[in-house]
Amino acid sequence: MKYLSLFLTFIVFNLFAQKVDTFQINSIPTEGVLLDKGWKFQVGDNLDFAKVDFDDSQWDTVSLSNYQQYQPFLKKTPIAWFRIQLSLSSLAAEKQIALSISQLGASEIYVNGSLFKKLGEISLSKNIINNNPHDKPLLLPVHTKDMVIAIRFASQVSNRIWLLKNKSPLSIRISDWENALNTHIKSLKEIRFFLCLWVLFWGIGLLFFLLYAFYLKENTHFYFACFCLFYGILLILLIHQSEASVDVETAGLESFLFDTTNKICGVFMLCVLTSALNNRISFYQKVLIFALIVVLTPLAYVFPPNPILNFLGVFHRSLFMIELFRLGLVGFKQKNYQMGLAGWTSGMLNFFFILLALTGIDFTNIYTPIAGIIIFILFTVYLANRFARNNLNLVIQLTENTKLAAANLQKELEKQQILSSQNETLEKKVEERTAELKASQNQLIQKEKLASLGELTAGIAH
Repeated sequence: MKYLSLFLTFIVFNLFAQKVDTFQINSIPTEGVLLDKGWKFQVGDNLDFAKVDFDDSQWDTVSLSNYQQYQPFLKKTPIAWFRIQLSLSSLAAEKQIALSISQLGASEIYVNGSLFKKLGEISLSKNIINNNPHDKPLLLPVHTKDMVIAIRFASQVSNRIWLLKNKSPLSIRISDWENALNTHIKSLKEIRFFLCLWVLFWGIGLLFFLLYAFYLKENTHFYFACFCLFYGILLILLIHQSEASVDVETAGLESFLFDTTNKICGVFMLCVLTSALNNRISFYQKVLIFALIVVLTPLAYVFPPNPILNFLGVFHRSLFMIELFRLGLVGFKQKNYQMGLAGWTSGMLNFFFILLALTGIDFTNIYTPIAGIIIFILFTVYLANRFARNNLNLVIQLTENTKLAAANLQKELEKQQILSSQNETLEKKVEERTAELKASQNQLIQKEKLASLGELTAGIAH
């Protein structure tokens, strides 16, 4: 009987614990604690939902990152509520606690029944005014072990919820105030870094556009300029996503635009490699580009992810990866090490995307920006060396032409001198011959005069 009562007590205790659904925080690490799971969700609008003693046991339990659990409900009603009960240990409660919030929409945050912060403007009669603080820390005024956080959230939701990818419409992290502030300052520095990269990419791109305009036969300059242009657009989108306040629908469109621009960058990366190594784009490569831009990209916008689209995407990316590795091998065989390394770097980038699609293991967040900068540097160094070699060849040709022109001029001068000397000789001979002819003529005239005189004298004598 004693063991039976203990067993019943244990069962009752577990049932009560499950009903409370308290998010326990024993310590707060440097990166903070992501409040993702254990949220209660309810569509509709009632300010009583913010009260501490409100019974939310009948609400759905959702994870903020798994937006497909609750986002379809926001299509009908743009306003919904999220609630969570936190329990902090004594050590965690003694610290200055901050909330770092990132959202796609507008919200009102209530802590223990009192309005803590309004981010944007929520209205049924007017348009929703979005406000995304982008993880800017908000210092909590309360220092209690137990607290209830209720969030009144509103956003415009699109029918194409799959365009949002893995971005959460609402993300909340609880952190130590000092660490949260340092993290936010670090993110602001990253934005400045992206801005500097954008200026660099567009500056180099403009330079190579001008080089192509002066020499239209150099297609590699055009492809690299386009690569820089679209990579700069990627950086602009990253900066915009890090600073702008948009709703779920706009964020989905921006995410799709980002993916499309990323694909275009890959296309021009392939064109640069092919133009540098083979001087022309093959028919097979044109088919790969057509399938990516004209077929797969529109399908990804119109239809949600499904096994057929996933297979087609992985299959096409595999072909793209193999082609990049092949071009890299061609580059190494031609001792064009910059293009060879660029081909293998971009091939590895596609490999990590395939690995993410098949296994869920994500190295792309780390490798993608590194690969982009490496490929940009390799392309720039190669094209700069190629431009320098072309200029050197032009200088050599110009020097040889100058020498040849000087030699031809010297020969022409020598010919002129010979002709001048021959003319002088000929003129002397002509003058001498003319003098001889005049002398002969004078003698002949004199003889004729003497003959006439003789005949006249003979006539007279007779």
